[in-house]
Amino acid sequence: MIPRIFLKTVIIIYGIILPVYWSHIALKTYDVKETQRWLTYWMVFVLYIKLLDWVDGLVRIWLPFYNEISLLILLWLLDSELNGSIFLYNFYLKPFLSSCEIEIGSSMHKIGNLESWLEDVIEFNEIFLLV
Repeated sequence: MIPRIFLKTVIIIYGIILPVYWSHIALKTYDVKETQRWLTYWMVFVLYIKLLDWVDGLVRIWLPFYNEISLLILLWLLDSELNGSIFLYNFYLKPFLSSCEIEIGSSMHKIGNLESWLEDVIEFNEIFLLV
């Protein structure tokens, strides 16, 4: 059994630090294929980490080898030959986001309008409260 502290260390090093560097190299060299690969990885990785946060307390107790399974999934997401993150994106995340695109866009538009409204309120307060 892998200790939990080891899993967290591996996630930080292999799940965050190295992909940040590889993403930087892809952006620096203007490699479109690699940039797309790492953008896809980050989208899936964020959801994976959030999923680990949600199920960690419940599943870790009941599922033997939970840390080992979590580590194998992370390595699958990272591997350039297995393309785990691209697989999850193409077969699950992309169809889901495409089906919700109108609702998400509408919500983002409302948030943008809210930001504009808040800026107007702040500007109004600065003008009339400071005079």
